Amino acid sequence: MRYIGYALIPIVIGLMLSLAKKESESAVRNYEEGLFMVRLPKIYGWLGIISLLFFTSLLVLMILYPNDTAEAWVGAVFICFSLLSLSLVLSYAKWRILVYEDYILYITMFGRLYKYDYSRIKSAKLSQNFFTIKTENKTFFVDPHAIGLEILMNRFRKHQIPIR
Repeated sequence: MRYIGYALIPIVIGLMLSLAKKESESAVRNYEEGLFMVRLPKIYGWLGIISLLFFTSLLVLMILYPNDTAEAWVGAVFICFSLLSLSLVLSYAKWRILVYEDYILYITMFGRLYKYDYSRIKSAKLSQNFFTIKTENKTFFVDPHAIGLEILMNRFRKHQIPIR
């Protein structure tokens, strides 16, 4: 029975990533010239909401029905996982890159806005874990599964921004 859990984990992760890729491909097909938005896939928001509800429920149950086996570190772990889940929900809800013809607007998960002309972007790098955008004084990290990332990379190539 224990091995079923080990087998289900990669299957569930693969399913989530394939849903994100399908959503990204759909956005690329429906792309029109001009303004577009790079954002996180919907599955990230759903995963954040479900895990936030799960870990918060466990914390509440632990507080309402204490027993001798519950220790403070268990509550701290539930709080940490709840905060991580909340950050995933915030990232899905707030994080965006608005791409215009002459500049990009990078909006962080806390709502902070950065405006950069393409001439101020020095380079970009695509790795397995991140798409990194380097400017004169700041480095931004983009999830490689973000919706519209391919279009952003094409826009960078159009403006002769080197992508490694």
